[in-house]
Amino acid sequence: MTAEKPFKEFVKAFYPDTSPQRSSDVADVLYDQLRNPFAHALGVLVKSSNQLKISRAVLVNADGLSQNRLTEIEESSQRPPGVDLGVRGADNRWEIVVDFLYRDALDMTVSLASDAPQMRVTEQRFKAGAYAWRR
Repeated sequence: MTAEKPFKEFVKAFYPDTSPQRSSDVADVLYDQLRNPFAHALGVLVKSSNQLKISRAVLVNADGLSQNRLTEIEESSQRPPGVDLGVRGADNRWEIVVDFLYRDALDMTVSLASDAPQMRVTEQRFKAGAYAWRR
């Protein structure tokens, strides 16, 4: 099995957008546009019909997020005001707001860790020596 299916299933299951279709679209964009270039040598992108813009949030000054704002994004139990979802767009026009995607990744990790059935299966896999995530 390639890494595509487990990655996309993880995003579909835990991305903090409540729309299943939207989460599926986000999974495709993140896999095709971000995951592959980060995971493969030379960061070679395959030709895509997606138009992708990667940006920083308006809440960021020239030096990046302040330590206080970063702490708020990381430690707030609810998404802080002004921190939208990190993937915007539809069809073939997408924008990834890096600062907001950071909170998305934290939310997905917390959701995964809070999924009791998934954690039971994960613990069984780990005990058996199988460490790759599969849903």
